Amino acid sequence: NIAAVTSELTNNSDGRVNTPAAPNALATAGDVAKAINNSGWKLAAEGTDGEELVKPGDTVTFKAKDNLNVTRENGSITYGLNKDVDLTGDGSVLIGETALTKDGLIINNGPMLTHNGRHLKLGSVDGGNTVSPIQIQGVESGLKQADGSPVTLAEAQGEVLNNAVNVGDLKNASQTLVDKGFNITADHSALSGNAKEDTVKLGEKVNFTSSDNNIVTTVADNEIRYALNTDLTLGGKDGADGQDGKDGKIGINGKDGSAVVINGKDGSIGLNGKDGANGLTLKGADGAQGVDGTDGKDGLPGKDGETRLVYEIKDPSTGEPVTKQVANLDDGLIFTGNNGTLNRHKLNTLVTVEGEGVSKEDAESFKSAAGNISVEADGGSKLTVKLNRDLDLTENGSVKLGNTALTADGLIINNGPMLTHDGEGN
Repeated sequence: NIAAVTSELTNNSDGRVNTPAAPNALATAGDVAKAINNSGWKLAAEGTDGEELVKPGDTVTFKAKDNLNVTRENGSITYGLNKDVDLTGDGSVLIGETALTKDGLIINNGPMLTHNGRHLKLGSVDGGNTVSPIQIQGVESGLKQADGSPVTLAEAQGEVLNNAVNVGDLKNASQTLVDKGFNITADHSALSGNAKEDTVKLGEKVNFTSSDNNIVTTVADNEIRYALNTDLTLGGKDGADGQDGKDGKIGINGKDGSAVVINGKDGSIGLNGKDGANGLTLKGADGAQGVDGTDGKDGLPGKDGETRLVYEIKDPSTGEPVTKQVANLDDGLIFTGNNGTLNRHKLNTLVTVEGEGVSKEDAESFKSAAGNISVEADGGSKLTVKLNRDLDLTENGSVKLGNTALTADGLIINNGPMLTHDGEGN
């Protein structure tokens, strides 16, 4: 018998067939099949410990986890990145110095775009710390409709209201506000074309002033103060061009119907009492001569009489106006006597009436006898001083003529005869 010399085929852990002990020996079909089926190649993956032997006929499945996809075509396995990548809250994308994280886009030593809730924050970072804001350039105007047609800020509505604007939009909006400004008006207008309102642009100066200087304006902290001038002129002054001023007046009305009116036309002042009753008008006029009058040498009114303050009242019985004149201290009184000499005295000045030859000392011991002098008025301008023809000097009185005295005792002549009431004489 002829016997075949065989050698067993074995596999190692690497999936390869070991070299047989008798390399030139024959192997059976079973050994060959066993060796082939136990061979293969090792499969390892980063992140997983150990290796795995893939035997002939085993199926290797290529899987893709989060954010990856895998395809097989014509013997090729292709891995791809999902179009929607979700790196979760702890994930990030780093490209050089640029990082995309859950907080936003951060460029080291450059700009960053982060969020706080629904708000975006732009700035620059240095070593992870925000150090300054950044500037965005090339921003298109946000004042556009969906079809690209422009729209003004005042006309913007709908989705346009959610658009961002650039510096040009802000400048145009600001200029629109400046040009629109605000309107001012007053009770009267000096504008051309009968215009009633004047438009003041923002930034322009508005002067609060008075054309006739009767109102004084003062600028203070956040306020304009108005005050009346200490010297008021109503109706306007005569201008340098010779034009006459207008007649002005001041009216003051009380809630009870009383009123005061100062009229510049005739210089009068009108006064009304309660409910308009008891009216009174004051005005200037040529009145009677005063003690200093030009033509008043004789004490009578002259053509150059002083200007008087006169007032008119109504006669209660007839209702007709009655004119009265107001006197002043310069009017005074004029006195004269039998000799015709005029004594002119202003009011509130001293007029001395004294007896001739009576000193101040004599006046202090002077005793008078009543009933001997009478002053009579003639109903005009004359007062007459009269001596009673029947003198009564009382029992203590006397009449002295040089060395002769007439007393209650009788007629006595010094160093001469006397005649007394007891019948005695000498």
